[in-house]
Amino acid sequence: MGYAYWISIRLRGVELCHEFNKMRHTLSVQTITTLRFTVTLTSFIGLYAMLVAVGCTQLQKLGAALQKADLERELRDCIQHHQHILR
Repeated sequence: MGYAYWISIRLRGVELCHEFNKMRHTLSVQTITTLRFTVTLTSFIGLYAMLVAVGCTQLQKLGAALQKADLERELRDCIQHHQHILR
């Protein structure tokens, strides 16, 4: 009877150990999944921020070029007007 009791405790210990290993495996899978999700989310947010920054910079360059073109056209018109007056 004592021998049978020792075997049943041993079997319960193995079962508990097996359950603990399954739980540890589940936690590691959840941790890896959480890390992958976090990295993916932050990389997309970073990519979006970078694209918005590049777009804003290009719009600023375009605005500056248009202002420069307007000033050059106004200057050319003024010069032509003054040349017309001098003739």
